[in-house]
Amino acid sequence: MRNLQSNVLRYFTYLAGHVLLLFIITFVGTVHAQNATNYAAVDSVKVGDTFNYSIVVRADQSYEQLIFPDTADFGSPISILEQKRYRINQQTDSLSYTLQFFGTENYTIPKLPVRLIQETDTTALYVPPVPLDFKSALQAENESLLPLKPIFDFALVWWPWLAGFIILVILGYGLYRWYQKRKEKTKKEERPVFKPQPFRDPIKELEDNLQQIRANKANLQNNGQFKDFYISLGDALRWYLERVYRIPALESTSRELIRDLHQNKAPEAIIHKTETVLKEADMVKFARFTPTLQQADKAMQEAEEFLQIAQSRDQQRVEHLRSRHDEEQQRKKEEMYSKNQEIEVETHV
Repeated sequence: MRNLQSNVLRYFTYLAGHVLLLFIITFVGTVHAQNATNYAAVDSVKVGDTFNYSIVVRADQSYEQLIFPDTADFGSPISILEQKRYRINQQTDSLSYTLQFFGTENYTIPKLPVRLIQETDTTALYVPPVPLDFKSALQAENESLLPLKPIFDFALVWWPWLAGFIILVILGYGLYRWYQKRKEKTKKEERPVFKPQPFRDPIKELEDNLQQIRANKANLQNNGQFKDFYISLGDALRWYLERVYRIPALESTSRELIRDLHQNKAPEAIIHKTETVLKEADMVKFARFTPTLQQADKAMQEAEEFLQIAQSRDQQRVEHLRSRHDEEQQRKKEEMYSKNQEIEVETHV
């Protein structure tokens, strides 16, 4: 019932936005000054909310081209789902956006430019910023305090302490005897042999993880476990980024991870694919968003394209990791050799 009310409310909000847009176009058409105005259908949003946003332009002459704001102008928490253009005449033009909000805090749609181009001249009109209050989808916890319980006095019992002390003494003596026997046995044993650990190629492991996830994705149609699918997909990318770019990707939020990738000068293609996959994964994990099988297929495709970019752009980083791994293995080998020499000297003594 609540979902039905929400859908009805969203429909009427969308309808009201378009009606108001037509009213604004008609009203602006009567004004002779060159200007741009905007309208947002909401003043507060939750994660995943969609809303209508409109821009109306009144020019004092005809222009060859009129450029409205795009996704980059709105900012990362805003995604454009749909655009519809309404044009009354050569001087009055408008664009209606259907936007979706992905932020987790209050956000202000910035002052947006509308560019009017005539030959080599460009005129920029700006619409004012629009503040959006963030509303959490989580219910507030019950903060009422429970009454204090009375403090009870208990009689002091001494015998468990004595028993515990005796047990500790026995354990300590046993550990001491075990250590002495182990020390004597170590001197008689042959020197240990160094076993180098093979290098784990992060690109190969990412490829294996994605193959496993794609194999398990066949069960989505039967059990609908989209949350587990998106968690596995996001963790596979996070593990790879932590290994290759040396950042705490598994413990970071999506926003912190994107920031660290920019600071580490990661390729823009890597950053874009990471942001695309993690944004949808966060929707499923935290906003109770239920995707379709087609959306899950699209997310899987984005992750596989991430793998292809990593294979072509990160080979140098991986080779650097391989070199550091080989140096570390050589250092451990030399340390073990030195330790074996010391054991041999102690044995002869």
